[in-house]
Amino acid sequence: SAQSIVSRKADPSDLSVISFGMINGGTAANITPEKVTIKGTIRADSSENRETLISELENLSKSLPKNYGAKGNFSLISGTGPVINNLSFSQYVSKLTSNLFGEESAITVKPVSVADDMSEFMQIAPSVYALLGGRKDGAEMHHNSKFDFDENCLDYGIKLMINLVLEKLS
Repeated sequence: SAQSIVSRKADPSDLSVISFGMINGGTAANITPEKVTIKGTIRADSSENRETLISELENLSKSLPKNYGAKGNFSLISGTGPVINNLSFSQYVSKLTSNLFGEESAITVKPVSVADDMSEFMQIAPSVYALLGGRKDGAEMHHNSKFDFDENCLDYGIKLMINLVLEKLS
């Protein structure tokens, strides 16, 4: 039902994600629990889209349990906003990356759903959220219990940050 919010209520041209990563309830397999808690995340690429997802999810969390004679509550712990790179600064960092590590190292990807405290800084100053490629070949994606981080990427990130600071200070 929650995924129908993304497919039917959100603007299809906007990035919308609703996911649930934690479900807790009950103490035994043959006893109906008195309480079930479901926790998840909402990600959107705009404040308007995020508000739509929140409103619809709140409605669903109250109406769906009624169908089964139960009561639902909705609470929201407001997290970070969407991470949106500054276009001109992104192009600048991409060029610097190419100069330092070769053209094949500066890859422009389609927008991805990233939620991070970095979004707070991005509202104050032109910023770029760059990915270093820390996943080992064949390994699971991040946010997976089997994810294996490749520490070798840190050298590239440090070199990029140092050169970025030096260029901006000169």
